[in-house]
Amino acid sequence: MSILRACLSIAHVPSLNFRFHPNLILGGTYSGQIVVWDNRVQKRSPIQRTPLSASAHTHPVYCLSVVGTQNAHNLLSVSTDGRMCSWSLDMLSQPQDSMDLLHRQSKPIAVTCMAFPHNEVNNFIVGSEEGTVYSACRHGSKAGVTHSYEGHQGPVTGVSTNAVQGGIDFSHWFLTSSFDWTVKLWNMKVGLRTLAMEGLMRTTRRIGYVETGIPSLWHHLAAATGTDCHTAWRGSAVRAPAAR
Repeated sequence: MSILRACLSIAHVPSLNFRFHPNLILGGTYSGQIVVWDNRVQKRSPIQRTPLSASAHTHPVYCLSVVGTQNAHNLLSVSTDGRMCSWSLDMLSQPQDSMDLLHRQSKPIAVTCMAFPHNEVNNFIVGSEEGTVYSACRHGSKAGVTHSYEGHQGPVTGVSTNAVQGGIDFSHWFLTSSFDWTVKLWNMKVGLRTLAMEGLMRTTRRIGYVETGIPSLWHHLAAATGTDCHTAWRGSAVRAPAAR
């Protein structure tokens, strides 16, 4: 816990990931470096860090995600200049590969958040500083940005996909939150926003599905602001908050 408090107290670490491994904490920094802490080691400094290199990130890293299985996985990072890097946690000296996320093949996307659909390692979604959301893929003939979703009037602060398992596939639905005080629900299959949720009184910093064990498109949703205020929506009352 002391290491986690040290991580959170460092102002130049805008992104953290500690869900994949019980002992490892991954951080993305404003300088563009990726750092790794191990809570089994009695020191607060990282045990690994990536070099400052033009082949990796030179802009702030707001997005970190580990995709794959426990035995075969990659760390993916995206910086605000649109550079996506794939890393092996066993060797952070250089990325295994990298790609630039470009809008219409020309303008780099200033990525602020990222999410992968459940059990997906190729297709992903990113939010941007200008308020547009993009779907993209890492491999194949159409690698790069595949579609854009416009609807937010401010930077996108969070993206969340539906990972609830059941007889109906909801993996093509995703949520976004923004500085414009709105939460929106999107459908990747039709490429459209289907719902905008109201009732927010502050800028939403994070958005996510709350798993209840009941397969549903939006059974429970939760949003958090920078002032520790949490808002929840439930079932048929999804347009108006069920609790704060």
